[in-house]
Amino acid sequence: MVIVLTVGILGGCALFPKEEEALAPPLVQPKKQTYETAKVKKGSIDQTVGCSGTLVPAKQYNLYFTQDIKQVRNIAVKAGNTVKEGQVLLTSETGDLDMQIKLEQYSVQLAQLDLQQASAGSDAIGRQKAEIGLEIEQTKLAALKQQKTDATLLSPISGVVTYVADLQNGDGVAAYKTVITVGNPKTLKITVPSDDSLNLIHIGMTAQITAGSGDTAAKIVSLQNTIDSSDQGSDGQTQKNLDIYLEKLPAGAGTGDMASLKVVIAHRDGTLVVPKRAVQEAQGSYTAQVWDGTSKKECEITLGIQSDTQVEVLSGLSEGQNVILF
Repeated sequence: MVIVLTVGILGGCALFPKEEEALAPPLVQPKKQTYETAKVKKGSIDQTVGCSGTLVPAKQYNLYFTQDIKQVRNIAVKAGNTVKEGQVLLTSETGDLDMQIKLEQYSVQLAQLDLQQASAGSDAIGRQKAEIGLEIEQTKLAALKQQKTDATLLSPISGVVTYVADLQNGDGVAAYKTVITVGNPKTLKITVPSDDSLNLIHIGMTAQITAGSGDTAAKIVSLQNTIDSSDQGSDGQTQKNLDIYLEKLPAGAGTGDMASLKVVIAHRDGTLVVPKRAVQEAQGSYTAQVWDGTSKKECEITLGIQSDTQVEVLSGLSEGQNVILF
């Protein structure tokens, strides 16, 4: 019995499977590094200054009274109205001036009759007195008529009203204060609020203008700094403007339209350019990272002019290199 049991135990040990060798873990290939890049290439670049303003007549007439006006009688127009030459724009209260003119016209007629009677006689002194009398009455009449003219503002041209002072009927007006402005709509300028960047704009530069429903390119033919006392900024200070005169405007552009300009202040042809996204700035220095497909290298670069999307590279990069975009 003992022998049989021993054999059974040995036979049972033989039934365990043979231990297998451990498998090696699979090799993981490292992910290849990729970047969004752009080639350094030669091309053209424009640096521009942008601004926007209002189209207004280049030739404008400021209308005012030459003496203090106690009361405004009627304001006949508002800004934007089209007017004819000689049209009444504003009248002021003149009291009994019309009656004074009528009476003085009679005085002139009487003086004329006196002169006719004196001229028919032989009294030379009487005729001379009559002549002087007529001249006096005519002078009085002319003065009264001028007084009435001075109490009325007439349009000096056929054009458009660009400004009307904030007045009501019955208000007084100080002498020489601009009350109404009339302009010629056939020749327009762009008036823009002045700032330091506009000091870079000069006569002869090319501007891309968008106004009304169109756009066009035109040269700047004249510039003029102006001060508009009727237009004050948020700080209450007098607004300084730059008037830009252009050789032409987009078709359909008219008085009162908003206009935007991009003025080319610098241009380069055949120069190295890269996207702005390729340039990094730190403490006043500029760098770009060059990628050769396997490694990247940081290069210090010198910049030239800049557009909205590109920069000119004066040194530090070569044509054909790939730069990383950020």
